[in-house]
Amino acid sequence: MGHLVLVRGLPGIGKSTFAKSLKGYQHFETDKHFTDRFGDYVFDKTKLAEYHKKTQIDTYLHLEYGNNVVVSNTFSQKWEMQPYINISHIYGDAKITIISLRAFSSIRDENIIEKLTARCVHHVPIEVIKHMNARWEDYESELVYYVDISSNNSITNTN
Repeated sequence: MGHLVLVRGLPGIGKSTFAKSLKGYQHFETDKHFTDRFGDYVFDKTKLAEYHKKTQIDTYLHLEYGNNVVVSNTFSQKWEMQPYINISHIYGDAKITIISLRAFSSIRDENIIEKLTARCVHHVPIEVIKHMNARWEDYESELVYYVDISSNNSITNTN
């Protein structure tokens, strides 16, 4: 049975970059399904549920074959992670790790949400990021890593 890692955080925090840095893990994220044949990101809200389901199926299949899997999505609320937690239970409580990337700035008075908006490769509007931030739910057993968004993405683990 493989190991499942969920990487969560607001848009622009570096979830994909962090997930790709994990060697020996198959990386999935719902955003990949919004990339067209030219490599452009084209978000279509009507496809969101379908693409989340595809990501869950990919995760299930790879875990079934014993692969290690990392899924990077916003996961701002607990219910959004629940399908993956359920998948891990199918395999006799396979090991699951939840990593939360949080933003901080070493530059005093820098607006973190504005900075995340500027860093976001998918051009998520600032209002959407503010909404995600406002509805954020902590997960009791998650590992929290802080990303200094004013520098070169230095990461600090507080656990």
